[in-house]
Order: sequence, then C-alpha cells, then structure tokens
Amino acid sequence: MIWKQISMGAEHACALTDDGIVYVWGSNDDGQCGQPSKVETVPTPRELRLDNPINAISCGYYHTALVDENGRLLLFGNNEDRQLGRSMPDKFAGPMPVSIPDKVKAVACGNQHTVVLTVNGEVLVSGMK
Repeated sequence: MIWKQISMGAEHACALTDDGIVYVWGSNDDGQCGQPSKVETVPTPRELRLDNPINAISCGYYHTALVDENGRLLLFGNNEDRQLGRSMPDKFAGPMPVSIPDKVKAVACGNQHTVVLTVNGEVLVSGMK
C-alpha cells in the first residue's frame, strides 16, 4: 500500500492510498470518520467503503471532505456552521454528495469551512454560517 495524501482534523485523521482508498481513524463524535453515529471512536485506521475511488481528501476541525474520481464532492461530520454546504442537519455521519454545477478539482477544509476549486477555476466556500 502506498499513501498518496494524509489530513488531520482536531481529533480525527484520514489517509488516501494511491489507488483511491480512504482510511479514517480518531473521534467520530460528529460523524467526521464517516461511521454510524453509534461508533464514537475509530481507534485504528479503518477503510471507508465508497462507491468510487477518491482523488483528494481534506479534514476540517470536525468534518471531512472527499473528491471522487468523477469530480463529485462528498462531505460528512459536523455541520453546525454549514461547512457541509447544507442548512441541516448539524451532523452527518455518512459521506453525503454535494450538488455543484461543475466537477471538483480540489478541496481544502478549515476549522469550520470548506473551500472547493472546480475544474473551471471557480472557487466555492461553505461554512461559518
């Protein structure tokens, strides 16, 4: 296994292999590890089961963003500041596709916000209410 990318949040982390597999570990209190809400902690790296290989990852303070091979954005975790691009709910435990007009090229997460770069060069920001 060859690691392509790693990202750290406040109490969780995720890593991406060169063949598009994502591993998550740490606190899942806000769903930031993409596990069901009954799972509070992921003590060791666990593969996140997804429909498509992933090209990019980023962890915010208590949320996580993924970009799949088709340029689709997936977000999960804490959404209190609307960093998942939705008005509700305040937490989302599973990878949730976010509707964006263009394909996503890159993503970066801050403490309570998410920034997306589309393939057409547009920058989109969600979070901080």
